[in-house]
Amino acid sequence: MKGDQIKKIREEFDISTIELATLIGVQNSSVYRWEAAGRKVTKVEGLPKKLFELMSDLKPKEREVVVKALRRGGWMSGLNSLLTISMKKSN
Repeated sequence: MKGDQIKKIREEFDISTIELATLIGVQNSSVYRWEAAGRKVTKVEGLPKKLFELMSDLKPKEREVVVKALRRGGWMSGLNSLLTISMKKSN
């Protein structure tokens, strides 16, 4: 995954780097480092990589639901919304 792809996802969700880090369960510095890589491939593995994949598949209204849940109820609420929407789409 490239740094500019990560930044694009974050901007599509209209969330800060801190909010993105909170949602995917990484340190803020990881998000800053990934985005600073720009067009270079950056090493994102495990759960954060899967969450980026799920996030990139959401429609704008679905993104809004995730962001609202994140801002109202914290990372667990945002993550729960992301996973719930993704599970419904796969069925």
